[in-house]
Amino acid sequence: MVSVVVAVAMLVIVTISAYLMQFSAGLAQQERIRNAADLGALAAATLHVQGYSDTESCGAASRIITALPDHAQMQCISQGNNMKVSVSAGGVFSWLSPDVHASAVAGPAE
Repeated sequence: MVSVVVAVAMLVIVTISAYLMQFSAGLAQQERIRNAADLGALAAATLHVQGYSDTESCGAASRIITALPDHAQMQCISQGNNMKVSVSAGGVFSWLSPDVHASAVAGPAE
């Protein structure tokens, strides 16, 4: 009887640990996507302010986003002097975590 209780307790502990690891992996991915959006927007805005075209500026952001291991997709839009970069990627565990989205806007201070 004691061995059955111990086996069930171990199963519960292992299951909870697995879900916690998946949850923490999802949080880490979300932070990576946010940081990439911030860095991409800053890179694009820096080039845009220096006189590069929108295509060249967004190319800098694209190189940063494609370096992610998350197979992220990017959208880059010029908003006057500002550049907006939106990044989205599928969740770490598609059956458990939703897609991750982040946007950032960067440009000169006025």
